[in-house]
Amino acid sequence: MKVQLSAKERIDHYINENQTELIEAIQEAVRIKSVVGTEQEMIHFMKQKYEDLGLETVTVQPDYEKIQDHEGFSSSGLSFDNRYNVIGIYHGDSVKRSLTLEGHVDVVSAEPIEFWTKDPYAAIIEGNRLYGRGSMDMKSGLLANWFALKALLDLGLKPLEPFNCTARLKKSPAVQVVRSLVLTKGTSLTDLLRQNLTA
Repeated sequence: MKVQLSAKERIDHYINENQTELIEAIQEAVRIKSVVGTEQEMIHFMKQKYEDLGLETVTVQPDYEKIQDHEGFSSSGLSFDNRYNVIGIYHGDSVKRSLTLEGHVDVVSAEPIEFWTKDPYAAIIEGNRLYGRGSMDMKSGLLANWFALKALLDLGLKPLEPFNCTARLKKSPAVQVVRSLVLTKGTSLTDLLRQNLTA
């Protein structure tokens, strides 16, 4: 008699069987030199990951004029010309609420390189550790968000509610505003983007 696994057991099994895919995706991301101000290769990388899952993607360029007076606004001092955030949207069957998993794509400079014991952009694995700039903060988290939704979809455990994965600039005021509105007013990220922030 075949034992019926619970959803949690199926997810655990999927993760164990497919963890190499996640690790390799993190390595690929770490090799992208997404230093603050030059993040767009990493944004494109995440956009492709979201689209490979069949998600609708929306790119958002922060607009100072629209959000500079909002309490969530914070300036990084850098221009946002040609710098975007990307959101991958999974449309569930319900419009009552949504879940957003987000993370930033940028890293601080690895200089001075000579102080590193390993190449900061080689994503070397030794034992059970992956070494590289951004490997923990926060490319691994960003890819874990993507992998979590991928696991559900691959297993046919499709979320009923809308599900958003967001890859953002660390000091992006647009996302700070979105985060503030979602937390304080319960505004749907998808609706907010469509109403105010879509590029």
